[in-house]
Amino acid sequence: MIDVEGVTVPRVLVMQIADTLERDGHFETANHLLRCLAEDTPIELGAADKRIVLVLLEDPPAGLEELRSALLRSL
Repeated sequence: MIDVEGVTVPRVLVMQIADTLERDGHFETANHLLRCLAEDTPIELGAADKRIVLVLLEDPPAGLEELRSALLRSL
């Protein structure tokens, strides 16, 4: 588990988000997520990165609903 914007998220789900971001060409955002995972540090996102991740979470998979809500509230 890792803290993403104040929400505890399973690490495997963060890796899945990073993988999708890479496939969509959002390399900087994906690298930021992976670096935080490797360093085991909480993940904080800038406004642009939040918007990018929110697109992926438009119909969030199980386990990411709370993260989607937190990102929406923070914009």
